[in-house]
Amino acid sequence: MAPKKPNSANRRIIKSRLTQWSVPYTVKIKGEGHSLQQHSNILIHRAKIKDLIGVSSVAVRGKYDLAGVFNRKTARSVYGLKIKTT
Repeated sequence: MAPKKPNSANRRIIKSRLTQWSVPYTVKIKGEGHSLQQHSNILIHRAKIKDLIGVSSVAVRGKYDLAGVFNRKTARSVYGLKIKTT
């Protein structure tokens, strides 16, 4: 999905349902890469994404089928991993 002006990078989003008959949500995936498939379970939280129109939720990294990001050095807790560095 492409964001509003002046931003231009494509964003990774997924369309998910809370139950079988509910209205589909558009959810943003934070971080670098993912391994989600069609029937994966995710945890979402409500958050306003200002440059993506119609997106009002964010997928939580490190819960259920959405793994954390492994190759990060800073801000790890947002992406689902807590690594002790020496």
